[in-house]
Amino acid sequence: MTSTFELRGRFSRFLAKHASVQKYAKYSGRPFKVAELAGHKVSTFDGPWLQEWYWRNDEFLPASYAMLDTLQYVRWYFRDRPNLPPPQSVKLADVCKYFDIPVPHSHDALADAKSAVALMRRLRWHPQPSALYD
Repeated sequence: MTSTFELRGRFSRFLAKHASVQKYAKYSGRPFKVAELAGHKVSTFDGPWLQEWYWRNDEFLPASYAMLDTLQYVRWYFRDRPNLPPPQSVKLADVCKYFDIPVPHSHDALADAKSAVALMRRLRWHPQPSALYD
């Protein structure tokens, strides 16, 4: 069985491999890169949980604290389109169903990540309201 220490190490290596955000060390000013976290409710659930998990173990989380949250994007999307009826709720499954994105029956991290990516793709390429450009 994998220990939490080993799991954090594997996750840290994964984040380091996908690091794309340039940061600078507070005291030395040396540059380093961190990963960018993205997902649905990542800024209010997954992100804080990860930050706490690393902090509790006195380890560096190699990820930016500025996260790309599809929940926030969905809220802005419908706010900018007042004539568009909103989904039943802003839960990932409900928003995906609204946009005809297949939703897996199981609730697991990988399925949620794939759904969030599909949702973001759909939102980004959906026609913009003309009022924004008038």
